[in-house]
Amino acid sequence: MDSVIRILKTKWLWNIISGFYLVAYAFWVPNVFSTNLPAMILVLAVTLIVGFALLADGFLEAEGSGKASDTPDLPLKKLWRFAGAISMFGYLLVYIPPEGRIVAHWWLDMATTVFAGIMMLVYGVSDFLDIVKKAFQIRWLWSILAGFYLLVYAFWIPSLFSTNLPVMITALAITIIVGLGLLIDGFFRACELDKGPAMPGLPFKRLWRFGGAALLAGFLLIYIPPYGQIMAVAHWPFDLAITIVSGLAMLIYGIFDY
Repeated sequence: MDSVIRILKTKWLWNIISGFYLVAYAFWVPNVFSTNLPAMILVLAVTLIVGFALLADGFLEAEGSGKASDTPDLPLKKLWRFAGAISMFGYLLVYIPPEGRIVAHWWLDMATTVFAGIMMLVYGVSDFLDIVKKAFQIRWLWSILAGFYLLVYAFWIPSLFSTNLPVMITALAITIIVGLGLLIDGFFRACELDKGPAMPGLPFKRLWRFGGAALLAGFLLIYIPPYGQIMAVAHWPFDLAITIVSGLAMLIYGIFDY
């Protein structure tokens, strides 16, 4: 079992196998799409590009394994692995009709295609989760996003509280102060990335983050009837998603001082 696990963890091996099979499947494309030239060209191009990309990445990783110097990485490696998984699963359709099983070892090809496709999917999901984990560790990014969105939401306050001037002024002042505070803290932390001198910290940082989380949660009401003025914006689902995620990030950072 230890040997099997080590083989499964050898990413470059599965990249090479997936890339090899995709390049091999490219020879089937003209026959499969013989009646549809545009589809044939598109599928052939995608298959060859993804196949050669995975082959190149696999051989580069194999060359760099065990060496001190790093070999160049394939750009957007996670995207290529997802594309490889989708392409491999797509070519399983070749084996459904009996005429697709023209070689004696078709069952071995099908099994390899299934397994290599699963490995590409597992690697792609694992890489994606790793990206998400690293993204949530970038505190300055979420501080900037939270602060920016609070300043954007401040423009909606006059219309939301147009009938109550004291409430409007109070909500507007708190939103702008907290938004600017988080923006300043985020940009200060980002400036430290170049190993320069330490920037001044935001006083009562936890309080600012809790305030940002509470305000962002409150502004979620804008997306719920009878409000919903912001629904007129075409990209409101994107704004809603960032509001929720950045609000959760501020809450987590506030609780754990992370």
